Amino acid sequence: MGLKFTSPWWVVVGAVTGLFVCNGPVLGFTFGVFLKPIMADTGWQRSTTSFALSFGGILSAVAVPVLGRMMDRWSIRRVALPGLAVYTLFLSLMGLAPPVLWIFVLMFAVAEMTSAIHTPLGYAKAISAWFDRRRGLALGIAMSGVGLGAFVVPQLAQQLIEHVGWRGAYVSLGLMTFVIAFPAVATWIREPRPGEGERSGGAAIAMLPGHTVREAASTPRFWMLGAAFFLVAVAINGSAAHIVPLLTDNGLSPAAATATLAIFGLATMSGRLLAGFLVDRIFAPYVATFSSSRRSAVSHFSPALRVCCQRRVWC
Repeated sequence: MGLKFTSPWWVVVGAVTGLFVCNGPVLGFTFGVFLKPIMADTGWQRSTTSFALSFGGILSAVAVPVLGRMMDRWSIRRVALPGLAVYTLFLSLMGLAPPVLWIFVLMFAVAEMTSAIHTPLGYAKAISAWFDRRRGLALGIAMSGVGLGAFVVPQLAQQLIEHVGWRGAYVSLGLMTFVIAFPAVATWIREPRPGEGERSGGAAIAMLPGHTVREAASTPRFWMLGAAFFLVAVAINGSAAHIVPLLTDNGLSPAAATATLAIFGLATMSGRLLAGFLVDRIFAPYVATFSSSRRSAVSHFSPALRVCCQRRVWC
């Protein structure tokens, strides 16, 4: 007889496990670790090499809404599992990229675009369906997996580069992502059946009041939220990708610079845990406003805004 995981907290376990190796820690936060080794191997300039990350980010942004729609229609697992296989394949193929700039940019962009399947999107959707009263805490714990990955994965990538080169490191990260994330999604990430979860299953979800996608998109607050997330993502992701190269430019060793980047992961993890705890007790927009004014890090508290939108307190 197979094991049955019916507690909502198993979904959180799966989310933490999967997000530990999601696209942020594996592609975004490690890019700065890979940047100088790639430049040294190919002779490309820093600005032209960095264009791969920018172009890939645009394609990923376009892909995320499409994947969200697919998950609404066909379920999380049916979209996420084959998507994970495709993403990790392209990530591993980065190790075979020839020293031709436009081919490298294209391969990285495709890897980034397919990595959209491994953003927090599916995990947040599953947790929001399972939890109601403790949704903020559940989201906060789950999203802390991104911070844990940002703490561990760049340092692991640095070690891999030193031992097997940047090409072997990409292959290793692709295999690691598949081995960790695929079983986690297959085992724990799914929508609740009737009678499961804090809202007694999918029937209750369908009865929630709120806006359709078209109605929400016609409200100014929807676009204000979108603009806030966009600007924060540009500021944080754009700067995080260059922290390691900038620090090594100023004399730090690659290992020390990567360890410094790990502080960002710890801050992300602690911020999301705190936000998740608070939004179950305090009006979610207040938490997000306070956090952004104090630390200019709305992205750490994006679960709070997801919660408030799920509960229809802003829309």
